[in-house]
Amino acid sequence: MKLYAVGDDWQSIFRFTGSDISIITDFRRYFGATHQTAILHTYRFNTQIAAVSGKFIQRNPKQLRKEIKAAKQAQSESFVFMGIHAPGDKLSAQIKKDAKIRSVLDEVLALKADARVFFIGRYHHNQPLKLANYQSRYPGLKMEYHTAHRVKGMTCDYAILLDVDSGEIGFPSEIADDPLLNFLLNGEDDYEHAEERRLFYVAITRAKHRNYILYDWRNPSRFVGELIEINGGAGSDKNWQ
Repeated sequence: MKLYAVGDDWQSIFRFTGSDISIITDFRRYFGATHQTAILHTYRFNTQIAAVSGKFIQRNPKQLRKEIKAAKQAQSESFVFMGIHAPGDKLSAQIKKDAKIRSVLDEVLALKADARVFFIGRYHHNQPLKLANYQSRYPGLKMEYHTAHRVKGMTCDYAILLDVDSGEIGFPSEIADDPLLNFLLNGEDDYEHAEERRLFYVAITRAKHRNYILYDWRNPSRFVGELIEINGGAGSDKNWQ
């Protein structure tokens, strides 16, 4: 009997359902003598997204080492970091967030009038309140909201990552796993925020051309700082501190 398996440890994001990443990373241990063929070329996103996302995910030393080659050359900056400075009440914060989103959509419209745009958040509650209004204002753009889990396997022209902040329901999420899950699954995936890092990798590899990353500049996610560092500071705005 022969077994042929296909998997990507960089996109293993369903641990909460019992998925065990060691089935991929330790395949030989489970199934014996194995021949591996790496798929190292992507035709979805560009060279900069490939380089930055690859360095980001491989900060976890337990992820399999590889270098993804992209067929599309980056024509402009592929990561744009947009800090939102909104002290005060929630309404003020929402107004400033809305202004940032509209500025992104104006830019996308100028770049590609019929672009497919994904809004991506960690949870369902991150969906923009004015999504229907945006669609009415920019009828040529095809807009959708997806959680980072739901968007796996999908592709867009431009992605807008929302609320990339720190905190219990931030990105990475700091909600602890059920202790029973840790007893049932392999204990080797113990790098800090390993699953959330893979989930964020999925989120930043949906766009063909550019990721716009929106965050509270007073409370940014650690992932924002890492991406800016990996990207050599390119794309960051003056609010980053």
